Amino acid sequence: MNRALTFLIGVVVVVVVIFASLVLAYEFPESSHGLAAWVQAVGSILAIVGAYFIGERQASAAQRQFDANLRAREQVRRLAYVAIGRVAMDAANELKRPFEGNSSDPLLLSFTASPGRLLDAADALKQIPLHEVGSAEAISAIAGLRATLLSLNDRMCAMSDYLQSTGHQAGRYSATPVTSSHEMRGLIRHAELQFERLELALARPNP
Repeated sequence: MNRALTFLIGVVVVVVVIFASLVLAYEFPESSHGLAAWVQAVGSILAIVGAYFIGERQASAAQRQFDANLRAREQVRRLAYVAIGRVAMDAANELKRPFEGNSSDPLLLSFTASPGRLLDAADALKQIPLHEVGSAEAISAIAGLRATLLSLNDRMCAMSDYLQSTGHQAGRYSATPVTSSHEMRGLIRHAELQFERLELALARPNP
């Protein structure tokens, strides 16, 4: 029930009881015993009404505190999900420099890319409990970012295997049969877009 309406009903009840007591006291002044009984009844009713409003106020305060705690926990979870996404994005960004321009630099790639980091980041994204994310857009972004990291890792492994099998150790190559600089840059950009979607989705309050 609306709090204002509840308060109004309580006030009306108190006023009616007091008015009835005054009328009875005026009409039957000789009945002191009856008047005492009515005074006692009025006191009991007022005590009940007062206890009700105190309980209502305490319940409302408890509900507000519960809602505040729930929002705080939700915010902590969302920040954690964004942090995981940022780690994933950092792993993808490690690959930017070796694929600048229209050629790739395997030697630079071997120094800048941390082995296993893409898979670790993809696994961290997989561990996010999607049923707690609370946003279809965020869930889609998490899935898209993870799929992009796995694609980057597959191409990295294929490129590494190819370069080792052909004896390439250093230098710049416009492409390999398994991937290209343009393709890698496209995947990195796609990862950036998915991370931006994730940030925006988690910045919105749940409906």
